[in-house]
Amino acid sequence: MLGKITDYLSAHRKELFFIFLIFLLAFGIRGHQFVYELFFEFDGYYHARMTEYTLIHNAIPATDPLAYYQLPGGAPNPQFQDGPFWWMFTGTLFRILTLGAPYSREAFFFAIKLFPALFGSLICVAMYFLGKEMYNRRAGALMAFFAAVIPAFVYRTMAGWFEGQSLGFLWLVIGLVFLVRAIKPGKLDKTAAINAIVAGFFFAVMSWNWQAYLMAPYILIGFAGLTAFAALLRIVFFEEKLQAQISPVAVTMIAFAAFMILSSAVIGEHFTQSAVGNVSALFGGAGGSLDLGGAGQTQGSVFSSSVGEESKGLGWWGNKYNAMWIFIGWPFQGFPYYIPGLVFIFLLYRMLKNRGDRVSLLAFTWIAFAIFLAYIKLKFTFYLGIPLALAGGITINELLSFVGERPGFEKKIIALASGFILLVGVAAGSYFISQNTPNIEYDTGWKESLKWMAAELPPEAKMFNWWDEGHWVTFIGQKKVITDNRNMDLPTNSDYAKLVLAKSEDEAIGIIKSRYNSDYLLISDDLIEKMGSLGVYAYQTTDTSDPRIARYMAARLLCSRETDALSKQVTVNCGGNSFSEAQFNSFPTTRVEQPNILIGGKTRAYVYRNEDGSKVFLMNQASNDTFIVKLFFEQASIKHFQQVYANKDVRIFKIV
Repeated sequence: MLGKITDYLSAHRKELFFIFLIFLLAFGIRGHQFVYELFFEFDGYYHARMTEYTLIHNAIPATDPLAYYQLPGGAPNPQFQDGPFWWMFTGTLFRILTLGAPYSREAFFFAIKLFPALFGSLICVAMYFLGKEMYNRRAGALMAFFAAVIPAFVYRTMAGWFEGQSLGFLWLVIGLVFLVRAIKPGKLDKTAAINAIVAGFFFAVMSWNWQAYLMAPYILIGFAGLTAFAALLRIVFFEEKLQAQISPVAVTMIAFAAFMILSSAVIGEHFTQSAVGNVSALFGGAGGSLDLGGAGQTQGSVFSSSVGEESKGLGWWGNKYNAMWIFIGWPFQGFPYYIPGLVFIFLLYRMLKNRGDRVSLLAFTWIAFAIFLAYIKLKFTFYLGIPLALAGGITINELLSFVGERPGFEKKIIALASGFILLVGVAAGSYFISQNTPNIEYDTGWKESLKWMAAELPPEAKMFNWWDEGHWVTFIGQKKVITDNRNMDLPTNSDYAKLVLAKSEDEAIGIIKSRYNSDYLLISDDLIEKMGSLGVYAYQTTDTSDPRIARYMAARLLCSRETDALSKQVTVNCGGNSFSEAQFNSFPTTRVEQPNILIGGKTRAYVYRNEDGSKVFLMNQASNDTFIVKLFFEQASIKHFQQVYANKDVRIFKIV
């Protein structure tokens, strides 16, 4: 056995060395984020907390022990899909890597940053094998390279993006490797059926791991439909044999059936409900977690209207794909105004040149479907990252094949163009990483406030908080919250917004006492300039022209100081506005009843500065009358909210 392994390594040493280099490139780009103490995004903190709970208690809690304490019975956790599989998988891997040592939070924080980068790099390696199976080693190498550097795919596989999606594509790509093995020979036999079943198994694992698993069956259905249509054309116009054309469809449907059975059966006694759920998600219109209609959010899209990732994705293509969009094209005004990418030209060329090419149609299906997803929603731009790597590999591979017998000048032109695109890929991925910092690492006081909360507040303290930082509060602050980034109790979001916009302290304390009986109020001054967005939640409407929402106008301006080298006079610059130091210091730090500034020489407004002089707040009458302004600038008259902590943007008040 050892001899066979040695022989294999010797025979494939160049290939294995290249794979190792791809892994290093992918990991090096993603692992740059190890420079930060904490990690990305918000949902990852929820998954980290649940994984930690699983490690400590050897069980997955049926309900969340720290969130939504106002709900009878608490908030239920998912029992398998998306979260629990990720918690168990990463928890088990953590125990293996630490050799079963006693739990260490410091070591776990390192693992939180390690796993996403590790899984993302392994997906890039898997892309090599997919390209190799589809076309040749060169195509696989190019696909792996592009997967390693494309910002859209780097994005959610960076160190610290601790979510199932950083692993989800691994199962999809491996499944496609086996699907290609099944369909490429063009015959339905035992080997093809086994490969198809194995493909279905990996697609099913994807369904256990990530809610976006519906990509797999959509790709299978789309490919089977297009293949059947192409088969009909070939039979009619080229009189080709039926069996040779039908076998890819049959093999694909075997993989689909295996996926549907395995993705449902794992739930055990809930097999029927799970199977029905899978079918409903596929054919029920909304597209399940893919939310193809863009209408998956509840409450009239109040929540989705305030979340950036629910917006259209097209405007972000330059940021996520850089110059590599040339492979897939650009819907410059939306469909049908679409400039096709180079990959579609080469895929069409391959399929016309070789009618036995069965895998190019699979590539077309995946790429086209992902383009549609990335167009309709920003959060789906991630889903196009891997298909874009596929497109890049196909395009450059075909270009290099095309120049094989071309004159020297043409070879040089194509080689330079290909080299430029490869160089742009590395630059795009590296630059993208350098421009992305975990939100919690911004100099806003949140990180320090959360650590103080964990150390100084009672373990059972109940926070009254806005949903944005809920996962931070429960994992880093280790305190109970009324809401978090899951938004499982939308009336709670409405109540918090109403507290911020309340006209009096009595109204504010009444909201807390009515349902929550919280111990502490957690608030940040950025909410002052978000009153319009808060009004959307408070009044449950997306009509921003509603007078209840449109009446609020407020701005928060960051300030910096410059000292003239000659006169030594200090100028304070706040959001493009310049003030002398004396004028700036004249702005009050406590609330006033009458407007104290003229805007444009005619509009009366209110202006305040914070105590450390780092910001000014500009607002109209309606905003000045809100409770949040009274809370920040009228402490002397506040009775029920006693400030116990302040750090930059953040304030913590004990409710008395």
